[in-house]
Amino acid sequence: MVETEMYDTYIAKALEGGLSIEQIKLFGQPSEEIAQYTLEELQEDEFWESSLTLESWASYVESYRRLNPIPIEIESATLGAIKIDEDLSTLLDNPNSSWRALKTSLFASGFSRKSLREIESSGKSVLYRLSYDTRNSGTVKGLVYGSVQSGKTVNMETLVSMAADTYWNVFIVLSGTIENLRIQTRDRFKNDLQNTSSISWKHIDLAGDDSNMTSSQLKLNSFGNHACGTRYVITCLKQKGRLTKLIDWLYGDKDKARKMRVLIIDDEADQASINTATILDGEDAEKFEQGRKAINRLVVCLANGLLSDGGRPDVKMQAVNYVSYTATPYANVLNEPPGESLYPKDFVHSLTAPDEYFGANVIFGNPEYTDENGNCLSPGIDVVRSIPASDVSDLKDAHDCGWGASPCELEKAICWFLCAAASLRVGSHKKPISMLIHTSSRGAHHNVDYGMVRDFLEKSNKDDVINRCKQVYEEETRRFTYADFSRDFSGYGLLCSMPSSYTDFGLIEGEIQQLLAEIGNIEIAGDGELSYSTGINLCIDNCYADRDALENVQMRILYPDKERLSKMRKAPVFIVIGGNTLARGLTIEGLTCTYFTRNSGQADTLMQMARWFGYRKGFELLQRVWLAEEVRAKFRALAKVEMNLKEEIKRFETEHIRPDQLGIKVLAMPEVKKFALSSKRKMQMANPCSYDFTGYTYEITEFDMDPSPHKRNIEVTEELLSSLCENNEPMEMNGAVVWRNIDSDTVLTYLSQYEISSHSGITRKDVDVFCDWLRGVEEERIEYWNVAVPGKTNSPSGSWCCNSICSLPRVERTKLKRVRDWIDVGSMRSGSDALCDIDVDALMPEKKKILLEGGKNKDAVTKRARLGLAKVPLLLIYRIDSASNNSTQTREPIGIDEDIISFSVIIPGDKHSSGNVSAMCIKMD
Repeated sequence: MVETEMYDTYIAKALEGGLSIEQIKLFGQPSEEIAQYTLEELQEDEFWESSLTLESWASYVESYRRLNPIPIEIESATLGAIKIDEDLSTLLDNPNSSWRALKTSLFASGFSRKSLREIESSGKSVLYRLSYDTRNSGTVKGLVYGSVQSGKTVNMETLVSMAADTYWNVFIVLSGTIENLRIQTRDRFKNDLQNTSSISWKHIDLAGDDSNMTSSQLKLNSFGNHACGTRYVITCLKQKGRLTKLIDWLYGDKDKARKMRVLIIDDEADQASINTATILDGEDAEKFEQGRKAINRLVVCLANGLLSDGGRPDVKMQAVNYVSYTATPYANVLNEPPGESLYPKDFVHSLTAPDEYFGANVIFGNPEYTDENGNCLSPGIDVVRSIPASDVSDLKDAHDCGWGASPCELEKAICWFLCAAASLRVGSHKKPISMLIHTSSRGAHHNVDYGMVRDFLEKSNKDDVINRCKQVYEEETRRFTYADFSRDFSGYGLLCSMPSSYTDFGLIEGEIQQLLAEIGNIEIAGDGELSYSTGINLCIDNCYADRDALENVQMRILYPDKERLSKMRKAPVFIVIGGNTLARGLTIEGLTCTYFTRNSGQADTLMQMARWFGYRKGFELLQRVWLAEEVRAKFRALAKVEMNLKEEIKRFETEHIRPDQLGIKVLAMPEVKKFALSSKRKMQMANPCSYDFTGYTYEITEFDMDPSPHKRNIEVTEELLSSLCENNEPMEMNGAVVWRNIDSDTVLTYLSQYEISSHSGITRKDVDVFCDWLRGVEEERIEYWNVAVPGKTNSPSGSWCCNSICSLPRVERTKLKRVRDWIDVGSMRSGSDALCDIDVDALMPEKKKILLEGGKNKDAVTKRARLGLAKVPLLLIYRIDSASNNSTQTREPIGIDEDIISFSVIIPGDKHSSGNVSAMCIKMD
């Protein structure tokens, strides 16, 4: 134990000092021979274990990395004032509390203690910002923001259970616009909220069994009587008739209404609840009443304690709190300003995703984390496969014609799914196993897809399908292994308990044959019970599927309940084809494989369709996602938008800003320029912030295969560097050649001459806007630049010469294998590059302390300002060595004979201070 503490302390200090994991394995020394001397000194002077070898030390350092992973999720944050100033812990920690019962159940279902701590912390953070008496202050309105499929329902249940233990007695859950989703949410709350000796739960279904119940029948506990009475949950569809009935029902008994302390949970709050009527502004807002669409008007009435016709009731409820939950809150913070609207004026809470969650950062990577060589430390796990443009075109033709053959990659995806399902069934997996096919929003197209899939499964030669399955299985299991998973998602909460290998194909081949032997549908038996195929259940889930289905066929997806599932010999298998009804809220159980080609021009719509985000306990290695390349690029951009929004909320929390004081900014960065954050009608009061590149960084990472533009960029770069040498002496420092105090016009001329690929996420227009900003009103702030060429002189081609400089370094980069038509290196800049122009020896001790905070690579861009370079931007120029032959399972050499010039730009300062590139926030006036 003592030794491990010494080792951990050594590694932590080394990381803070700027060493990478690989460098620490050699104690920061250039060779194993010198590292051996260092190890012997530590064993003699620091009493390290004498049996420790370089090999065992490297293994220990690697295990430290796995146990102390790089975080890829922003921590949770809450902005808004606390309204409950008393300590509620005695009520919440009571052994008979509803929260304790839920917590125990969640732990038994597999939630880690760490995840439960985060869930509990988030629940309390929101609870303390509610009010148990709003009769004079008015409704509390807040928003909880979590990632798609990350467990928002658990967080809702946590808040409801905690509120039930304290002051609240009536809970209303608005569950979207789809009845299947309402039923799923209702049943989830019924199952998870358990009766205790203190509290009993009554779930009221005004659209079902309780349609004749009146509010007079409620047995509401009196204020302060925490451990007595019943708590009521009403799950309501966001539909005009049902909302009207709900509001009228609540005020049907005045005596009961005045005792109600209501918590409204608006699930999928950016859907239907948003006002898409014309939003009044300025004098019009003062003269006229704001018009509202029907559902928005009723939700506003419900939230503001009004009758369904907008009138004021004779009595006020004791408390009304409205909390919206969504994974895509762009419309919620950009639709209407505070007032009678649903704008979260009192608080916003962002949820951190649990360690077991597969979200955008895990699937698509986080380019913010790089090592000293610019390699991304969070590249995304290699489970995404590209659908070629030819397949997308074939699908479109088939949809237009009403029939067609299944595209090649769709068949490949189905083959993988057959292998994955067979692997799980051979093992001990007993829960549903699903594949999702989502190519269109139109029901007619779903029918075409259904025909393709059925024909492939039923009409193809079975031996041929088995052989294709074997080929796909061998290819996929070689490409993505447990070692790859643990390297790229080292922070996974179940890493030590997940399967670490694949089942041999010989053991699953017979199970694949059994799956292919019975291709059917869910059927309705004479007693109304559902009957499931023992092979594959094909489903179409849309509004027309059951209406058009054959007699006694249940075409829409309905999973077996726990009782039915327990009686099944093997796990049921489903291929689900659909569109909008599968795009929000509805959980695709056991989602192992996805084939997705549908595109969208709106960020919130696209993000909500990503049902492959979520939890994959027990089949982590088997998950695969097939995406069209354009869609994949959009999701990578949306991962950045999500991260920046959470950073913005974190900043508001740090600076103690309430959301009614300043609109939350939603970043509209260059990568998302091809689509809107939400529909125009949902963002009518969005106020575009002026361009401000303070604190902004960007780099060029995508290039043409054609060598011609690279030759021109080399010429332009050599001209620039030659001109710099005429008036500025270059310095070699921190692994780079650096020129200081370069006139801004010189740099801008270079940026305007650099040729940018049409495949680049940063376009020529983006660079021109940036240059215009530098030349504009802020010009006095950017007078001089530092220019640097970082890298190594011992790359395969060695150093390169320019004018009188003959020791300019190159860098080595690899390109992503999946991108075939151009070169995508992923990232260029390492953290240390951002500080390569810092004269470390000249720093005062307090400045050196800043430099080493969290390691030299951490927050390197923001450190520049703190280290005296607040007004000095940095241009980093990279020359990628074409002779480099490095490769991995997912990367390969860049594949052209010409070196590639890239650049990265860093503008120092606080990127949140006055804007951020192009951002939007609510117009508060």
